[in-house]
Amino acid sequence: MSKGKKGQKIVNKKKKEKIEEVSDNFNGNIKSVLFVVIGVLCFILAFYILTLFITGKDNASTTDNDTTQDSSFSYTKILAGRSFSIDKGEYLVVYYNEEEDNSIEESIHTYRNSNNLKLYTVDMGDPINTKYKSEESNTTPSKASELKIKGPTLIRFNDNNVEEYIEGNDSIIDYLNK
Repeated sequence: MSKGKKGQKIVNKKKKEKIEEVSDNFNGNIKSVLFVVIGVLCFILAFYILTLFITGKDNASTTDNDTTQDSSFSYTKILAGRSFSIDKGEYLVVYYNEEEDNSIEESIHTYRNSNNLKLYTVDMGDPINTKYKSEESNTTPSKASELKIKGPTLIRFNDNNVEEYIEGNDSIIDYLNK
């Protein structure tokens, strides 16, 4: 048994010497520590500059070209698919291409200011509404999926059902100016 303990003491002594050698190995060279810190800071700075370049958020260039865009939300401009589910009661929906049919806009504005019946507009030039464009119109749709708009159209809804269907710029303007 004494031989086993003696062998174990020798192994423990060797481990202790190895540990002492490792702890004595660090000489505290300030130059190498300073070099590592400067290298890390340069690396972070390079990524910061790269991020500014990629995102274009450089303060010097954005202060000269500050432009703001007004964002607004219209409660009267709707999507064609919502035509049948806007309100209970009576309301009008005008379907037209806002870029091409400017003659209707003045009548719409005048009608909104002088009548109690709500009037909504659908821009048929909007890509979302193009699935409702058609070469032939359906004058008696009962739901949004049956809606087919040939050109400028005004539909009068009553309790989400089509009550009146009017086509053509002149007919719509005449109806709104009554």
